[in-house]
Amino acid sequence: MGSSLKKAARLVFCGGTCAGNDWRTEWFIPFLLSLGFTMDEIFDPKLPDDVLWDDAIAAAEDSAKKSATHMVFYLGDPKDLKDPQNKTSTYSMWEAVWALADDSERTIVIVDTKNVKGYPLQRLKDILNLLREWFPDGNICTSPEEGMEWFRRQFTLPTLEDNLILLDGTVGSHPMRQEIVQKLLAAGVPDQILKNSAFAQYRATEKRLEAKWREQATLLVYGIGSPMQSDNTWLSEKALMIAQHSVRINQARSVVYFDYRGLRPGTHPFKTLAKMEKDLRQRFPNANIFNSQDDMVAWIVNRLGL
Repeated sequence: MGSSLKKAARLVFCGGTCAGNDWRTEWFIPFLLSLGFTMDEIFDPKLPDDVLWDDAIAAAEDSAKKSATHMVFYLGDPKDLKDPQNKTSTYSMWEAVWALADDSERTIVIVDTKNVKGYPLQRLKDILNLLREWFPDGNICTSPEEGMEWFRRQFTLPTLEDNLILLDGTVGSHPMRQEIVQKLLAAGVPDQILKNSAFAQYRATEKRLEAKWREQATLLVYGIGSPMQSDNTWLSEKALMIAQHSVRINQARSVVYFDYRGLRPGTHPFKTLAKMEKDLRQRFPNANIFNSQDDMVAWIVNRLGL
């Protein structure tokens, strides 16, 4: 199966260096078009030389910034022939810091030191170091190539074999993990992309392997229910907490399945699990939460493009 492009409402704001640097039209916009973007999904704030800045243009730019799904700020050599002393994009740096502070997830900054020399180069490097210090988790790239690769990862879906599904949650005698695996295999999901964290032993080696899977996983699937063991018919508290945390920080790739088998309706464990499901749905209305195993499996299969 070949790679396909993510289809969603999107708008890329192309902010940053202007003057004589035509980075937008020379390589960035053509790159976005190659990813499947249309010109309606790209906002270029740079104006032709014969167009004067006015309130209407400022309002359009502000509106684009607010609605943009991704804001790009390219910081490089202005190549300003009208003002050769202009060697840095000061206001663009200012905008980039505000954007990272306000919404770092949808902001990407590309610091391009190519053809910048002397004191301007040192200033640009200083800005890069400050951005990395202030926004250690920010999307900050040090070359156009790195910036394009970031966008390519964001907007290109992996092939089926590039996926990794980690099965986590309740352990014990509950059959849900085995059932989920069998249903996914029957639907055509390759066995090699399914990873089960229910190890026979949980030593340092298994911990490292699970951490690696968790980091690489395109989907984190949490099955929550009763362990169905004679000495433990309550709930899997740790699994519940991990699932809750995963939805909070990784909602897009987290899947939570509530399985009520083994819990008698009206009992405290049953009501507690139902309350937790309701609470999770209310707090995260767009999260991938299921209480039907078949519905969850169908969603995963559709997500994989099968």
